[in-house]
Amino acid sequence: MSRVFSDPFFWVTLSAIFFGASLARATRRVPKSLVRERARSIKWTLVTVYLSIAIVFSLCAVFIPGPEKILDIRIVYLFSVVSVVFFLVLRFRKAIGAPLLILSFIAVLSLMLFLQAFSSFTGEREIASVRVLEAANDTMKLEVTRNERETVIVSLKGEYFAPIVKEVIFDDWYVFLGAKTWYRFEGVTAFSFVKEGSKRVLKQTDTGYYFPFPTGISERLYGYYEKYESYIPGVKTVQIDISAKRARKMATYSLLLQNDGGIQIVER
Repeated sequence: MSRVFSDPFFWVTLSAIFFGASLARATRRVPKSLVRERARSIKWTLVTVYLSIAIVFSLCAVFIPGPEKILDIRIVYLFSVVSVVFFLVLRFRKAIGAPLLILSFIAVLSLMLFLQAFSSFTGEREIASVRVLEAANDTMKLEVTRNERETVIVSLKGEYFAPIVKEVIFDDWYVFLGAKTWYRFEGVTAFSFVKEGSKRVLKQTDTGYYFPFPTGISERLYGYYEKYESYIPGVKTVQIDISAKRARKMATYSLLLQNDGGIQIVER
């Protein structure tokens, strides 16, 4: 349930529903009667209430998941479609009839599922950042920051650094339903190119750093999944991911864990 509340698409959908209801109420004619002024007052009161609720849900979409998650063009498409659908459904509910009403809900649900699937298989989250303080003569000094607050300075021998991340990757159906790769960020290691015959081969050096308290799932839980992965429904694979990146002095890199598995190292 917490994943639902941390998804901006959930709050935007609720906001669009009430925004469409507000538009439907605002465009509806006031019935001609002796109490027309009272009817007009009720109409605009409801318009204000619906619009206020829509604004509250919009603010929830910004501040609960985080402002950075709202910067997604798909949110504009979702808000527009849901608003139009609920405007038509509520404004012309007698004309469109029950079948079209059901189809409208199915269309909105299908759009939400499509956006959920697209977000699931293209989504990622930052698990750490690495700033290169020094990189020369086959040595590196790195500033590794986890959880935006814990920082360590690491000296490694090599030209390439690589995070050591243990992963529990789930089947596509679980990812579609909102599951994300579990991880355990163990530490960082280094690689260098060495000459073997006529070729230069990338090999791991004898230096590395392991966190005393790795972030993510516990070692005991990871070990359980690693031992019984073939018997646990929904688990695709349990593995260790080591992705190497050449260190460039004073550059800062984000370590991004993909929702459906894998590490990307992207320069900021």
